[in-house]
Amino acid sequence: MLDLFLKILLLSFVVFRLAYFVAYDNAPFGIMKSIRAKLGKLTQTKGFFGNCYKTIADAIHCVHCSGVWFSFVFTLYLKPKTITDYLIYVFAIAGIQSFLSFQQRIDE
Repeated sequence: MLDLFLKILLLSFVVFRLAYFVAYDNAPFGIMKSIRAKLGKLTQTKGFFGNCYKTIADAIHCVHCSGVWFSFVFTLYLKPKTITDYLIYVFAIAGIQSFLSFQQRIDE
């Protein structure tokens, strides 16, 4: 049980850093900044693809949204046995990540 708790805590830190990287950091040579800018321009597209681009742009501009999506992926590392366990782990990791993000925004 302690092993599972430590894995969830570690994955929360991983998801926190990745979500913060996607939402706020510019990365080397401004890669993430240019990706966010291009998605911002693509959201002006009309129709179905415009809505898809807007959804993706909204997700990468929000550290909490990015954290939930990363949690869905990184929870697979825990190898949950049931869908209920999977969802509990996803929201546990996303909750800790969101708490860490909130604490960091207060400190800035």
